[in-house]
Amino acid sequence: LSIFMDKSNVHLVARLSCVALNLPGLWLDAQAGRVEENYKTDFQYGHYAENRDRMQVDIFEAALSTPIGRSMTGAVNVVRDSISGASPMFNIKDVKNQPKQVLSGATIFEQRDAVSAGLSYFFDKAALNFGGGFSREHDYTSRYINSQLSWDFNSKLTTLNIGGSVAFDEIEPTGYSYKRSKTSQQYLFGLTQVIDQNSLVQSNVTFAYNRGFLSDPYKLVFFERVGIRPDTRPEHKFQWSWLTQYVRHFKDLNDAALHIDYRYYLDDWDVHAHTAELSWHQPIVNDWQIIPRLRYYSQDKAAFYQPYFRA
Repeated sequence: LSIFMDKSNVHLVARLSCVALNLPGLWLDAQAGRVEENYKTDFQYGHYAENRDRMQVDIFEAALSTPIGRSMTGAVNVVRDSISGASPMFNIKDVKNQPKQVLSGATIFEQRDAVSAGLSYFFDKAALNFGGGFSREHDYTSRYINSQLSWDFNSKLTTLNIGGSVAFDEIEPTGYSYKRSKTSQQYLFGLTQVIDQNSLVQSNVTFAYNRGFLSDPYKLVFFERVGIRPDTRPEHKFQWSWLTQYVRHFKDLNDAALHIDYRYYLDDWDVHAHTAELSWHQPIVNDWQIIPRLRYYSQDKAAFYQPYFRA
């Protein structure tokens, strides 16, 4: 269970398909746990590129989990991601009265190094996790702590998940003389229900409250007859998300599994988003598997957003 808060232009990394690498993300996730019986290590790499070399993203992630006695598990996760390319700065009106995006003249390069650690203690019908982490870029620092409780009841066919986290971020943008900060709180309430020996459903509700500097210091806004002004956003943001997942196991198909997910998101900036995903997990040989995935996503704009403004 982890959380990472980052500035909006680097959040592109989390929005890409590389999010499947389980990088620390914006939302808490409830996950079933058990005591690790052996040391376990993982390494993953992801690469994303747009045509004309507009944007490239590389992500490296390494993880280690280890048993501690009979009832505890420790875990450490290390991430390095980098993003390079032309950065969108603001929009203007072209000769056809359509918004035209203006990119930075020079290629930007951002690199983030992050480390997180967690300790889980397992009871007979419950599991308690404590964790925290640190993330650093040349102009952005994030520190966070989190905790989650999972409790099994109904003959262990039902699991209740409760979690919370808080992050403290500092922004010191390049080329500016100021330093800003923001605080983010997140809380999760979830329920997992085993339907039968081959299927289960999980539903989580997550609330978040952000306060402080929520603007992007590297973004600008164009006003007709006035010119360019700095990006300015409200200093408070409340977010709500509902995620429901259904998983069906097919033993006769070499232990394949069907995953159906739906997520609804809204915030008090009047942003609404829908995400629906259908995936098939097909094991083939020697722990290899093929996962075809179909995903649909839609999102409204914030109430105050305009490509450019008329003065």
